[in-house]
Amino acid sequence: MSSTHSAVPMEEAQELLVEVPEAPATPSSWRWKAVGSVVVLALVGCAAFAYKTMPAEEPAWTSSVMQTINDWEEIPGIDKVIEHAKTLELKQPLRNLNDLFYESQPEELPWIRTECVIDVVQGAAYLGQAVVFLYKAIDYDGLKCPNNSPVGCAASVAGFITSITWIASYLSFAANACGAAVNSGALCAGDWTALMANFGEMATVGAAVKEDCDFNKDGLDRPAARH
Repeated sequence: MSSTHSAVPMEEAQELLVEVPEAPATPSSWRWKAVGSVVVLALVGCAAFAYKTMPAEEPAWTSSVMQTINDWEEIPGIDKVIEHAKTLELKQPLRNLNDLFYESQPEELPWIRTECVIDVVQGAAYLGQAVVFLYKAIDYDGLKCPNNSPVGCAASVAGFITSITWIASYLSFAANACGAAVNSGALCAGDWTALMANFGEMATVGAAVKEDCDFNKDGLDRPAARH
């Protein structure tokens, strides 16, 4: 049976194959193309910057450390040394931060609180001694400054300064012993002021020796009476 549709002429087929022109680009499509171009340029710039800033070679300290590790591993018998070190036991356990708090040491807490009381009492006692030496330097016959007795004046002033230094030392130790934890700053201050106070004691005693050891005033060097 013959077909009812006739074949398409060659001229019409060629016209159908003619390329259809593209539709003009809309503003939204241009906008997305611009955004894409900016993103691509930004990525390329970041990659170029990272490549320029990347060090060309490893730092010198890295190679030095690696060389040290390699040299250490090549020491003869190092494996036995490591195995022996693993078997060693500590003579006492490692301390931690909790040991700085007195509450974590119940067996030592009573002694620490006793030291607190002694430090406070000693500070108060030296406060009274400072008042006594100050009184001697101001209004005590024989030791009054400046002209009553040069030696006595020196002993009175040195004794007053020494007493004040002892007060500072004992109050520093009390700040450590009466607190909740070890106060290294207070201990350091207490040690230094105690050292200063000991030098002050030497100055006070050295000045008082001249006055107290003058045996001539007691008449011990008088010639014996004739019988």
